[in-house]
Amino acid sequence: MIYTGRVRREGKFWVIEIPTVGVTQARRLSEIEAMARDLVAIMSEADAAEVQVDLKVEVGDAQAELEEARRLRSEASRMQETAAKASNAVAHRLHDAGLSINDVGTLLGLSYQRIHQLLAK
Repeated sequence: MIYTGRVRREGKFWVIEIPTVGVTQARRLSEIEAMARDLVAIMSEADAAEVQVDLKVEVGDAQAELEEARRLRSEASRMQETAAKASNAVAHRLHDAGLSINDVGTLLGLSYQRIHQLLAK
């Protein structure tokens, strides 16, 4: 079973609240999952290794900005992958058309070494 909960900052601690189970706290975000699993395990007499938790961290007024930053990072990652595929394809096409690795690199704004790597694929 997956237990859902929310996490919020109060003073020096992150408060972890899991409805119908209870509340615990952690000093660092890196500790919240383990603390939440331990809480569920203790309260339900389950094995902590088998407990699954889905925690939503709330950061107050910065929540919207945090979600936007995450969305943009995800979009940038997808665009990076798309750019890499396009660079690979055009590098092969230009090289097959007789351009040197140096010329392909200059056109794409990539180093000789990177073009060499792309062409090896």
